[in-house]
Formats: sequence, structure tokens, C-alpha cells
Amino acid sequence: MRILIITANFAPRGASPAIRTVNFVKYLTRLGHKVNVITYDIKTLTLFSPPDDSLNEKIPFEVEIKRVLPGPLRKWILRKKAGRYGEKLKIKGQAKKNPFLTLLIPDPHIDSVPNFFREGVRQIKIFAPDVVLTFGYPFSIHLVGALLKRCYPKICWVADYGDPWSGSPISELPRPAWRKWIDYRLERMLLRWCDLVTVTTDVTKELYLTLFPFLSSKIEVLPMGFDPEDFENILPKPRTAEEEGKVWFVHTGRLYSEARDPKAFVNALSILLQDDPYIREKIKVYFVGEVEEAIKAYMLASPAKDVIEFIPWVPVQESISWMKAADFLLLFGNRGGVQIPGKIYQYLGSGRPIFMIKLFETDPTERIALSTRNSIIVLNDEEQILKALRSVLSRYRVIPQLKSMGYDSPYAWPRIVQKFSEIIRQFIKKEES
Repeated sequence: MRILIITANFAPRGASPAIRTVNFVKYLTRLGHKVNVITYDIKTLTLFSPPDDSLNEKIPFEVEIKRVLPGPLRKWILRKKAGRYGEKLKIKGQAKKNPFLTLLIPDPHIDSVPNFFREGVRQIKIFAPDVVLTFGYPFSIHLVGALLKRCYPKICWVADYGDPWSGSPISELPRPAWRKWIDYRLERMLLRWCDLVTVTTDVTKELYLTLFPFLSSKIEVLPMGFDPEDFENILPKPRTAEEEGKVWFVHTGRLYSEARDPKAFVNALSILLQDDPYIREKIKVYFVGEVEEAIKAYMLASPAKDVIEFIPWVPVQESISWMKAADFLLLFGNRGGVQIPGKIYQYLGSGRPIFMIKLFETDPTERIALSTRNSIIVLNDEEQILKALRSVLSRYRVIPQLKSMGYDSPYAWPRIVQKFSEIIRQFIKKEES
């Protein structure tokens, strides 16, 4: 099959959505499909996330990548952006000062739709794809898919969701009631036009079937995943003599209050250190990646600051090295109880135990976390977290390096993409008959 992928998240952007699209491209190509990609130019892709060259290395040489320029809003943001990563303009912060951004429906990428659409039309004429696969977020990319479907109705259009749209408990920009009304109706219209919708969790599927019952025959679950090849030949980060014997808690990736709440963990850790100052010789907590400034300030103002260390953003391979060195991989459940943090799948690939703090009794992430041996799950409650930390430190023994999960895992990208390929083949065969 010929598959045209349209995405605003692709290599070399070092972020979870880009990891998903890159692995789709990699393994669809290995299955024998011809794949072309339409995405932003490199400068736009790395506006909010630093470049990760290891993602470029995963793209098969035969894949053609067509890079388009952003719309006028994105160009304005690029001009405002400082030259060094970490001094970037945040759209979220600007939204509170500029109500105009709330009018950007469905998201601030809406002004780039014409550029993506024009290239999409060009690719359909030259590449003649059987399938157009759009990746959201941003949901504006699904508008591109809808426009192409309306112009070329015989093409199979698949809308892949990283997170929910109108039913999401978390949104990039403030959404007043009138916005939710518009978003819902716009999304309903687009979903009626598409041939297949893929979501990342069973809970999201249930949510969408409640919101849009007509999806019952055309919605599938394709979770986030990990690439077994990423974990080959990567050694755990070595420890210094001072670090030996300490229990390492490692959190990788982004940490922001909009989606997750680490305060109860920090408070419990502070109590632990105040009750027993010698504990600081037994524990170390690393946050590897981007941490929201307000969260970082909260941690640095707490008694737990002595055992917490912040490591700036690192490429995927170095992040995996940190994961493999951890005694426990720290995970905070998402607000809303619907979305699953994408980092958990990388955690699974490392084979290390997970220390998960969930916000709800029924968090869909819990079942996945428990698939790794020696993992601990607690509610986001200071007393429960404190009890779990004390238990870990009192009975702690070195947990041997477990074998990373391989190709047989249901969360390995080769299996996920194989499932997607089979679904699409069945759909096209059905349409042809």
C-alpha cells in the first residue's frame, strides 16, 4: 500500500508525539508499504522541543519527507522565540494575556492548514496514496485529512488520536463553554467523514463511543509503544562512588502541572527527610527533561531539595540510559483519568520497576505499570506515598537489571504497527469487494 502520513510532529522534534509518528513510518516501511510524510520544516518542529538526531536515524532512506512552512501565526512565534532552547515563548502563557488565541479553533496550528492541504493535494496527484493517515495533536491536522477526503472520496482517511479532542480533560488553551460547543460539533462532523479513528487507550475509546456512538464500527485502539531496537546496546548510566548504594528514583520527559501533580510526592519526601535526616544518604531523585518552572520552584523550596536533582533535556538514547540505571522509574498519573502518559511505554522497554502515583482509583495506566515486575502503585496521597517510600527504603535490596521487553510485548511498535497494517488491509479489501 501507499500511505501518506500528515503530521505536525516528526523528526527531529524530541517529543512523544514525534516518537509515535517516526516509529509508524519505520515499521510501516519494513512491512513493505511505501510511505511519504508531510510535516513542518525543521525550524518549526524544534520551536518548543530540542532536536533529537537519533529520531532522524530511525527513518528509512526510501521515505520521502515533504516539509511545509508554518502559517503566519507560527512565523510570528518563530520571530519572537529566543535563540537558545529554554528561553522560548510559551503559547500557553500567552493565552492568559491574549484572549485572541482562544479563537484559534481547534488549536494554534489552524493557520497552517492551507499549506498542509496544498502539499497534500500535490502528493495525491504524484504519489497516489491508498491511505491518508493524519496524526493529532494538533487536531488542525485532522482538518487537512477531512479536506482531502472531501476532495478525493475514494481515498481511505485514518485519523490517529494521541489524546482526546473535545472530550479531553486537559487542553492546551483555555476553553470557555462556547468553545467546547464549537469543538464538539466540528469534531463530530470530521469523524463522520473519516474511514477509521485510532485512539491510544480503551478508556478513550469508551469516551468516544459515548460522545459519538456512530463510531462503533470504525474505531480501534492502538496504544503508544516502545521500539525494542532503541534499548539494544545501551548501558545503564554509571554511578559515582558517592551514588552507589542509594535508591534512585528517575523521572524522564516533561513534567507540567496542567497534566500531573507531583506535590504530594514532594511533601511525602520532605516529611521522610525531616523525620530521619539520615535518609538523605539513601535516596536520590532525578528529573531528567523539562520541568515546569513553578513545579521546580516548589521542589527547590521544600526540605526535599537536598535529594532532588534536575537534569536538562537529553536525547532519547541518553534518556534510556537513565531509565536503565533507575531503581524505580517515577510516574505521575494524568489528570482526568483518561489519558496515559506516553513515557510509561519507554519505561516498560527498560525493564525497570515503576513507582506510580495515580490521581484516581481507576487509572488506566495502572494495569500497564503492573506488567513490570516489582512496580509499586499508590494514590496521590501524602500518607500513602510516605508509607510506600518507607517500605521501599527499609527493605531495599538491589533489584537486578531485568531483561528489557522485546518484540513479543503488546506495546512494542512492531506489533502495534502490524495491527494497524492488518486493519487497513481488511478495510480496503472490504471496500473493493
